[in-house]
Amino acid sequence: MRGDAMIVRMLQRGVDRGDFRAINVRQVANVVIAPVIMLMMWQQPFNTCHVETISAEDYLNSFIDLCLNGLLSQPSPTPT
Repeated sequence: MRGDAMIVRMLQRGVDRGDFRAINVRQVANVVIAPVIMLMMWQQPFNTCHVETISAEDYLNSFIDLCLNGLLSQPSPTPT
């Protein structure tokens, strides 16, 4: 719960400062933490079906890049 609260505070601070657009910070916190939980599951030895090793650093760098920059090569036009 402390980790969830920290992510919510971080997101809310970004919204308050204008760094992030207005979002449902609690919902986005759940979305942000899900890939991290998946990474932890992939790192467990019980996962015998996944033969490729995963670099936690590369995975997290890709995730952070996706969160901050999305998939679009250019931002979508803002509706007027």
